[in-house]
Amino acid sequence: MLEVAVAARLLQVRQLALARQSQRLREPLARLLERLEGIPVNRGASTSDGIYLTSTVTGASRLLVSMDRIVREAVPALSPARFGKGDFLGFHVKWNPQGTRLMFVLRWLPRSGLPWKRKKSYGLKQVVTMDADGGNIRVAVPADLWSQGGHHPNWCPDGDHILMNLNLAGDGLRFAKLLYDGTGLEVLTHMVQGSGHPTMHPNGRHILSDAYTTEPVAFGDGTASA
Repeated sequence: MLEVAVAARLLQVRQLALARQSQRLREPLARLLERLEGIPVNRGASTSDGIYLTSTVTGASRLLVSMDRIVREAVPALSPARFGKGDFLGFHVKWNPQGTRLMFVLRWLPRSGLPWKRKKSYGLKQVVTMDADGGNIRVAVPADLWSQGGHHPNWCPDGDHILMNLNLAGDGLRFAKLLYDGTGLEVLTHMVQGSGHPTMHPNGRHILSDAYTTEPVAFGDGTASA
């Protein structure tokens, strides 16, 4: 029993030493990857990463609004306790048809120190909107709502509403609509399952979408309607 106890203690010491060594290596390795790839690794809410505007005439670009500003000014406010131990990234930036508002998917990932260890399923996503000048930042779809199931938000033709696949009732995705500030959330129909990349017709009555091959509306043989 003494030999077993000693062996177990030595294993614990070894594991602790490896954990400390791993922690010491993480940050230098992340910085090395940053140098090799030329892409900065976001830490927290970056002041230099965010939404950039690029001129199609001159090619010049400028930062419209940073991650830091989005996180600080978003309404409703983002909880520091919930999002403090991780890093913000973003994608899926879209102008509304009128060019008066922007949509942005703000993504949060827990900090692992090693980029390849970050798993999509562990992250949180939310839809953020703002005026064309980067002000009036609103959380349209909070992380709690998106995490119930959802994907691919898109502007409606009126430029005020957002169309998105959401699982609001726990019975699968449905096409849902809400205002840019998160109010007025409603399911458009319970008769049709949500899927793919929905787009609303200007008449407000018809929706065009596709489907992933894994979604219920697909044919079940690895194909889906386009």
